Amino acid sequence: MVFNFDELIDRKKFYLSQSWKAMRKKIRQRDNNECQWCKAKGKLTIDRGELNRNGRKKNALIVHHIKELEERPDLRLDESNLVTVCFECHERHHERWKENHKPKENKWSADEMW
Repeated sequence: MVFNFDELIDRKKFYLSQSWKAMRKKIRQRDNNECQWCKAKGKLTIDRGELNRNGRKKNALIVHHIKELEERPDLRLDESNLVTVCFECHERHHERWKENHKPKENKWSADEMW
């Protein structure tokens, strides 16, 4: 796979744009801040506002492009092409999720704090 650096910059610029941030917020509100794919299976997955190990907010919910951004850039802000999904569903969709996935264990959690 060959990366096109210009496309990478444009993609990053798009995801940092105010228009994307506003649309993402609108879609999450429309979808009740729930994973729509889990909801279709009778499961509830919401964003609990948890923090990751770096103290930053975990993105438990993602606004996903149904028709991929690379394939249909003209639909990048089309509400009908966007859906709220959880991180796990998103990674499974893109075949990046391993069934035996476990968060990395903090080997220092039992250490004494002074």
